[in-house]
Amino acid sequence: MYLPLGWAAFTHPEGQTYFHRSTGLRVITEACIYRQEILEKISSWASSIEEALKVKGVKPSSTTELFLEPYDGLETCGYYFVDHSTRSEFWLDQVSTEALDLGQVVSISHLSAS
Repeated sequence: MYLPLGWAAFTHPEGQTYFHRSTGLRVITEACIYRQEILEKISSWASSIEEALKVKGVKPSSTTELFLEPYDGLETCGYYFVDHSTRSEFWLDQVSTEALDLGQVVSISHLSAS
């Protein structure tokens, strides 16, 4: 099976296959992009997010990766960014800890608003 230019397949230590796009904004997904319809959806969502970054004036660093997780039926997709240099996750819009189902925050100092 062939992957598009810039994409590579890897295997987690636990055995799950994941895919990494190394060109442009780095993208990671566990969705099987060997299937054309999944590849098209992943590419479309990545393009939409890249456009939203431009509109918002956000320039991800070279250590930032976008994780895409399609939901059943490929109608919607969850996402988050990881900046490996700062060891932080972030989204395009502000997200509350309640929405992320995180426990009560004891100290605000460990939360960062980028």
